[in-house]
Amino acid sequence: KGHVGLELTCDWEGGHASFPSLEGTSASILAQALAKVSAAPPPARLVMPTSTFLHTVSPTLPPLQRFLVRRQWLTAPLLTHAFDRAPKTAATVRSTQAVTILKAGVMVNVLPQHAYAHINVRLVPGDTVQGTLERVRRVVGDER
Repeated sequence: KGHVGLELTCDWEGGHASFPSLEGTSASILAQALAKVSAAPPPARLVMPTSTFLHTVSPTLPPLQRFLVRRQWLTAPLLTHAFDRAPKTAATVRSTQAVTILKAGVMVNVLPQHAYAHINVRLVPGDTVQGTLERVRRVVGDER
């Protein structure tokens, strides 16, 4: 897998916590964006390395599984769905994304003017950095 680090930021009105903006704070606006990204993972599909691996191990599989794996031209959607159901196997059929760093305020009674998040993305073959950026921008739909 390839990887890319995405940085999401929000710069918004600061001030005292007793007078928050009706639109939220930099932290809450960024949290909404992160929730959208987390709720919209990249699409799942059977990629070549996974397909090749399955074909290679197919002789060791039970008869039904061997049948399914050897007919990927027909069963790819079923295999993809099955793999996508568990985190460890889902990572073989889709790019993964995980929020790894969050930073915002430093005082309990001060609205942060800046919020920052880092998303670690691991790309399956065929997914690109540009495509990932476009997907995240579309999903977030907010330039703040």
